[in-house]
Amino acid sequence: WEHQALVRSRSLAGDAGVRDRFGKIRAASLQAHRDPAQIQADVTAMRLRMRNELDRSTGVRFDIKQGLGGLVDMEFFLQSRVLTLASADQSVLAMQRSPEIIAVLEAIGDITKSDASALQAHYENLIAHSMICSLDQRPRIIELTDELQDQCRATLTIYAAKGMDYKS
Repeated sequence: WEHQALVRSRSLAGDAGVRDRFGKIRAASLQAHRDPAQIQADVTAMRLRMRNELDRSTGVRFDIKQGLGGLVDMEFFLQSRVLTLASADQSVLAMQRSPEIIAVLEAIGDITKSDASALQAHYENLIAHSMICSLDQRPRIIELTDELQDQCRATLTIYAAKGMDYKS
């Protein structure tokens, strides 16, 4: 969990020496060699537990953040890829935001261009819906349209191909 949080962490202000030391500690922590199967098992188990406790989706309504194929599934997938790949390829450490991580994963050949496009489109769709809900001051639960359901299925297939089965 803590290492997943480090993937998104970055220093924004403060003493340059402290920021530099933080960057080195972050890089060293993320670059530690990890067993990919253990990462997949741990991250998947944590995600399933969270969904069971927090998902407010129904058959016709979709929880943008916690629903199956939602934002947290994507975040956990991307964080697991960084934790898996960082010991072999430092380029995955440079980015902290989801769209940037997707682009790096495509650039290093971890995912295909088609998969990167699908992930990016789904992320943008979820964020757009999330922003509308925030502006309307309502919960981030929306109608589960056919388009959204198709995007969720496509991204879940990409995750499963990398050992992250969130459907259990």
